[in-house]
Amino acid sequence: MLTIVRYFKSLPLKALLAHLLFSFAVVLNAVSALFDLTYERYNFALVQGTAVVINSLLLLHYLKYRNLRFATFGLSIVYSVEMQLIMYFEEFALYSYFFPLFLPLIAYLTLSLKESTIMTLLHYTSVTILSLYAYFVWQVESEMFQASVIYAYILSACFIILFGLFYHLTIVDAYYELFDNNLKHELALGEIHHRVRNNLTLINSMFGMQMHRHAEEDIQSLIDKNRTRIETIAAIHDTLYRKGEKEKITFEHYVDELIDSILSLSELPIKIKMKIDTLYFNAQVMQQLGSIIHELVTNSLKYAFDPNSNNMLELTLHLKDDTLHFTYRDNGKGCEMEKLEQSHSLGAELIKLTVKELGGEVSFQNDKGCICHITLPSFHLLKS
Repeated sequence: MLTIVRYFKSLPLKALLAHLLFSFAVVLNAVSALFDLTYERYNFALVQGTAVVINSLLLLHYLKYRNLRFATFGLSIVYSVEMQLIMYFEEFALYSYFFPLFLPLIAYLTLSLKESTIMTLLHYTSVTILSLYAYFVWQVESEMFQASVIYAYILSACFIILFGLFYHLTIVDAYYELFDNNLKHELALGEIHHRVRNNLTLINSMFGMQMHRHAEEDIQSLIDKNRTRIETIAAIHDTLYRKGEKEKITFEHYVDELIDSILSLSELPIKIKMKIDTLYFNAQVMQQLGSIIHELVTNSLKYAFDPNSNNMLELTLHLKDDTLHFTYRDNGKGCEMEKLEQSHSLGAELIKLTVKELGGEVSFQNDKGCICHITLPSFHLLKS
């Protein structure tokens, strides 16, 4: 029962109304058919039974395909024909005009303003034509054809049309604006929880990989390294989520701000060269690439550069043959390849694990400094 209640609460207004209207239509027709059979009104029972079958098929079609327009058009047409047949069988008695009068409410509650207005005009036009034919051709005598009754009926029809206009121009627009805002807030909150969980997992992994490996290293040094990494994660968030521009910032702009943030902690003179294509990634991929760049730059600052040298960092990222090619290079002291490939340091493992998670490959080489080349599949890219 609770599951059903939660399901209906999650539906937009029109979808909720469609469920209720179709269910009501099927039940009402079924009860009416049984009632007519009981009193041997077989013509009425046949009409009501046919409506039950068609409306049930429309309901099943809607539940399967969620095509609200098709289902509502079908329901409106079926009810319009059914009501006019009942008018005919009742010899156009006054009470037989009650349901045809209020039938357009179904269209107004579930269709757009334009579509519901068209359906309403078509319905009232067909009722008018049938009534005129009954009065002038069949010469039916009924209270409905009195001038005062016709005037009241037309006035009621105009009120229903005005209600439909008011409903669409005020209530529906306000409701959907509120519904969309709430949905956006829920999605944003879920995204925040997802990012926080990922970052906490990353921090936990960093500490986990260092356990039992650095017993000989000074505790203060370990704390400083991890503090710097956590500060970098915070800087990454500040860049990605500032001004609500998540998923719109270019990777070049992101890397530029990230490296400025890292180099601000160092007093070494360093020249930066970047050749990065205008590419876009989602926040998660940006963060992962940012972690890789942080480890590479930090490693160069600590081990590769000399205060008295012409220190330089070069980063390139290009899309070629449906593959992303990222290259990082410094002109420092170089690195011992065998030691690096077998390294169990946190920085090297973070790079390898992150590249693996992104479905890419990483390689290092020594050529007048340390070079890191990473290839990644292009499906990580977002459209600009």
